[in-house]
Amino acid sequence: MFPWKKDLSGQQRHFGSVPNTHEYIIIHHTATPAGTLAGNIKILTGTNPDGSEYKTLDPVSAHALVDYNGDAYKLGKSEQTLWHAGQSCWGNVVGLNYHSIGIEIIGPTNGDFSNEQRGTVKALIGHFMAVYGIPPENVLRHKDLTWNGSKKRKLYDGVSPSRKPDVHDSLWKNFKSWDEYRRSIVPKAL
Repeated sequence: MFPWKKDLSGQQRHFGSVPNTHEYIIIHHTATPAGTLAGNIKILTGTNPDGSEYKTLDPVSAHALVDYNGDAYKLGKSEQTLWHAGQSCWGNVVGLNYHSIGIEIIGPTNGDFSNEQRGTVKALIGHFMAVYGIPPENVLRHKDLTWNGSKKRKLYDGVSPSRKPDVHDSLWKNFKSWDEYRRSIVPKAL
């Protein structure tokens, strides 16, 4: 069991009715104007602090949120399809929301993530890899995904159409490449 700071999955309002196959992990950073923990929880669960629904035109959600200090919050159940990947494809898979666990990291501040965030994200990725048998090559960044209508199906090369440029490269700053970083993660024994 992962050591969540708090399980808020019961508050999640932004999810689909089709079960998630959890074949991938997709990493994001928030970079929202509401850069606080409370603001990000509100946006990513669709719930105001008083428990009422937070309405937005384009609902977004994620399975986990990592705060600046490294605390991890569970925002959705793994079997839920949450809205973090947008209209996306990877290889022959279309609609990555239905096939992935979404991890959001608050920030980065000053162009860099904290060491606490880096440690928690790595542990969280390892946890999900162990629970669902997800191989390192299926740990992706949001910017790796291509737009649903694109013919492009390869790792990010700086010109993927219609993608948000996250997660920030500082997440794996001590590694030569994203591939080296994700292959360094050893799933935690359950």
